Amino acid sequence: MCKALGIPQCSYYQWSMQEMKRNEKRCREEKLVRSVREVFEEYYRVYGCGKLLFELNNRKVDVNEYKLRRIMRENGLYAVVCKKFKPYKLGKSCLLYTSDAADDLLCVDLGGRRIIKKKNKKK
Repeated sequence: MCKALGIPQCSYYQWSMQEMKRNEKRCREEKLVRSVREVFEEYYRVYGCGKLLFELNNRKVDVNEYKLRRIMRENGLYAVVCKKFKPYKLGKSCLLYTSDAADDLLCVDLGGRRIIKKKNKKK
């Protein structure tokens, strides 16, 4: 067959050995992806790359941080990120407690907060 194609016989054997190595690498990669997905799902999709790497190393799965990042990105494994609580200043956002247009007679100052009183109707 090699004579018909005009290639040396050693090139064919070199190609076949490389193909075997590629298949072995592909199998290792699939096994690693399964273990990463398993740990990721076990922790409810909350763990990011750092915690996932720590957990995989505890389970004796040898993986590099950058390889783990690549695996997560290629397989769409993105951690759920909760927005941090950010308190807001009461004076800036709530018109119920503050009003620049209100009279001083209708407002009560309570330590930096101004509460607007309702007008009493005279009978």
